[in-house]
Amino acid sequence: MEERITVHEKARGETINVYIGEYRGTKYLHIREWYLDKDQEEKPTKKGVALPVEKCEALKDAIAQIGPSDGSLDERVTVHEKARGESINVYVGEYRGTRYLHIREWYLDKDQEEKPTKKGVAIPMEKVDALTDAIDQLVPTEKAEKAEKSEKKKK
Repeated sequence: MEERITVHEKARGETINVYIGEYRGTKYLHIREWYLDKDQEEKPTKKGVALPVEKCEALKDAIAQIGPSDGSLDERVTVHEKARGESINVYVGEYRGTRYLHIREWYLDKDQEEKPTKKGVAIPMEKVDALTDAIDQLVPTEKAEKAEKSEKKKK
């Protein structure tokens, strides 16, 4: 596996990690919850999102638009449209008096109403800078790799 950056440590050894992965020739930025298995080995969960690398700027723009400092509870920004009415959205939620930045998949139900899925993460607002720093650290690497491949093709 490539470089993985932990942006939030939760209870019981669970962490939220950011990393780049590839699936069917497309590179994705993963923001995913990981856990420790019975052998104390870290494993990814289904709780998270995989965003095409080219959508990372849209994600960072959405985070900036929502405003990590105050974060309006009624604003939701779509950063990626998927198939069958599914999308990845960024929004702020509150749980037990703490505000969280949610990055989550949404779907259209049978009445064509948008609903959130369990596929996503909730990051405390004070950890949002760590998330954007991790994205900045990982994504330029991808841009550099593309530039390098382009240079090799020219030769």
